[in-house]
Amino acid sequence: MALSINEKAIILMYSGGELDRDKTISSIRLNLPFIEEQEIQETMESVIRKINAMRQEVFAEIDLTDAEDIVDTDV
Repeated sequence: MALSINEKAIILMYSGGELDRDKTISSIRLNLPFIEEQEIQETMESVIRKINAMRQEVFAEIDLTDAEDIVDTDV
C-alpha cells in the first residue's frame, strides 16, 4: 500500500520521531478534531486506514526521508 508524500508528512508529524504504529494512529486520532481543513482531515483519515492495515514491522520500515523537506520537525 503506497503512501503519498502528504501521508508520509502526517506520519512524520504525528509519530513523535518514533515509528510506533499504534502510538502514531492514536496521535493522529487525538488531533483530528482540531483540524479545520477538510482535505487535511481526509488525508489524516486515509493515513489511519492505511497504517491500521499494516503490521508494526512493515510500518517501522517506512522511509519518511522524502517527507522531511515539507515538515519542520523542530516545531
